[in-house]
Amino acid sequence: MTALNENFHSLSPMEIKNYLENAIEGVINEIDNANRVPTKWEVDHIRIALDYILAGMYNAAGQAVDFIRIDPDKLANPEPYFSPEENISLRQLTDYLYLVKGAPPRWSFPS
Repeated sequence: MTALNENFHSLSPMEIKNYLENAIEGVINEIDNANRVPTKWEVDHIRIALDYILAGMYNAAGQAVDFIRIDPDKLANPEPYFSPEENISLRQLTDYLYLVKGAPPRWSFPS
């Protein structure tokens, strides 16, 4: 997994949570700075990553963060996923991110 380094297990839940939230915020900022609408792929995986963070499933959240930046050419049928997502705004994604940031860390990762 690239979103979390190999020292994953030595980090505290709060450090992992912050790292993942910052990675997601970076993606949202990149989309915003490019003045574009996020793709369905980006929206789906940002939401999935945030859901996993809320549940304390940081390993799964890290994988979802990695999938946000996947090369469309690596998917069998990328067209439906890489079209603009008109139903979810960057503001809504940012609001969800800040809701997650305000939640306490949880640890649901098996030891």
